[in-house]
Amino acid sequence: HPPISMSGSSPESAAFAGRNGVSPGLAVTTLPLATEAAKRYRAAANEAGWTPKPENILYRLGFHVADSDEQAMADFEASHARRQRGSPVLANQALEATIAGTGYYGADTGNQRGRVRGKHDLAERLELGKAMVGSPDTVFAQAQRIRRQLGAGIFDIIPAFELGDRTLHSQELFATKVLPKLREADVV
Repeated sequence: HPPISMSGSSPESAAFAGRNGVSPGLAVTTLPLATEAAKRYRAAANEAGWTPKPENILYRLGFHVADSDEQAMADFEASHARRQRGSPVLANQALEATIAGTGYYGADTGNQRGRVRGKHDLAERLELGKAMVGSPDTVFAQAQRIRRQLGAGIFDIIPAFELGDRTLHSQELFATKVLPKLREADVV
């Protein structure tokens, strides 16, 4: 059957995924929280008698590749000069409270809510592993750091922001300059 993934960001969902042999998808989170979830997942899997491989862990984050780090930073600044779409969940407090009431965040509600609420500047996003932004070499190095720390075998990447032709150029650079290096380094 095709691979099945489920949200694995909360402590409970990570443990459930490990016990049941389901791959966790770690999204809308930070690298430190995702690393803790991956540890819980691996521990639960080991207790259930199996060992997950890197390709069992998916990590979703934004990316933007430009010809240079300086251009990538300028693109980031330009993107924030425009109105950015916000999360429909965070824009509607009643909806967010309803989601929290379902147990979505698990027992660790404070930290888990923080992972979706946090608005960070670019330096914080990069440090927290919420995005990969820079030249092809910089984005490659960021991907290696995330892979080493988290052990994720699958990156589910989405454009970090929308800038028309610059976003298309970013995707082209990722496909031609970053992805081949990641494959060669066995990062993806």
